[in-house]
Amino acid sequence: MRTKILFNRKKKLNAKNEAAIEVEIYISRNNRTVKSTGIFIEPKYWDETLLNIKETHPEARELNIKLFDFKNKLEREYINLYYSGYENKPKIKRRNFYDYFENEVMAFQNSDLAEGTQKVYRRTLKYLREYKPKDFPIQQVDVAFLHGFNLFLKETKGLANNGRHSLFTKVRKVLKSAVINDLIPHSEDPFVKGFKIREIPVEQTSLTLRELKAIESLDMDFRPELILVRDMFLFQCYTAVRYGDLSALTSENFDVLDNGKIRLHYIPQKTKHKYTKRISWIISDFWEGKADEIIKKYLDFSNNAPFFDLTNGFYNRQLKELQRFAGIKTPIVSHLGRKTCITLLVNDFGLDIAKAQMIAGHAKIEMTRRYLKIDERDLSEAAKKIDWK
Repeated sequence: MRTKILFNRKKKLNAKNEAAIEVEIYISRNNRTVKSTGIFIEPKYWDETLLNIKETHPEARELNIKLFDFKNKLEREYINLYYSGYENKPKIKRRNFYDYFENEVMAFQNSDLAEGTQKVYRRTLKYLREYKPKDFPIQQVDVAFLHGFNLFLKETKGLANNGRHSLFTKVRKVLKSAVINDLIPHSEDPFVKGFKIREIPVEQTSLTLRELKAIESLDMDFRPELILVRDMFLFQCYTAVRYGDLSALTSENFDVLDNGKIRLHYIPQKTKHKYTKRISWIISDFWEGKADEIIKKYLDFSNNAPFFDLTNGFYNRQLKELQRFAGIKTPIVSHLGRKTCITLLVNDFGLDIAKAQMIAGHAKIEMTRRYLKIDERDLSEAAKKIDWK
């Protein structure tokens, strides 16, 4: 079961120029319901990122409490219906693998996970159903089944090792949950019996400081059509913003402070859920204020228009042109800017990795470490700073 808050679903305003706030509750592919909260507001007061009413609304606090009370009450009602003896309750075979995967693990146990993680669970279940369409008892998930599923993912879906490893981590968590709930004994868990897909470490790539400066100093008079792409890629190199977040930024994500400096603040789209922390830092203090120049060049603070609105596909195709124009061997893609920012700040400028984690917005510092590219040059520079006496 999943719930989602919707605003102006019908794209229609009433006589007061207001639209309804509704809650969609999803039980299964054939059981989706939308309930009105009875709350109507003007579009300017709705925060599409946080899915709540902006603080600028005179009754924001009261209405937001009412909104989330409605959502929580609706969820409780459907959970009670789900487990009650009503005639119209969904007929769930609790020991069937797909039913347990979707209705127990995804809907209840993982309801608070980030949307990006939930997508991996949904993709895993989708591929499982393609591999074996008809549901079956959870006890039939054995080592042979997982080996067959692994072969299916490799040969039919064309997934590389680490892509398959990501999906199998979700299958493993489902089976671990089944053990905890006494559906299968611990000794019968195929992962306990020895089934493994090991993750292969991926070599991290980033631009060197020399390559970054080469892109900064390009004479764009020769390729004026690449100016926007170059500037936005540099903005990623200065801020570590992902493409998904870059394309969602508007003037509301930038604050011009009294001293003229600019603060960037946003909630990462990839991991967005109610517990996600907002990334907020004064970007003017870094890279000699180079990000400020790009912001002032492209952002109109008088409206809420997107800061950057190229599609990811077009953006990456243009970045390949930028790579050829700059004469750089390292393949330039949208995510390279984020990796470059983190790597250079830590390796070349000595920023503490915990502070780099804050800029990157990683929940765990181990993920920030995975972004770092440390080579022979970095070790040599580190050796020079050691007092060997």
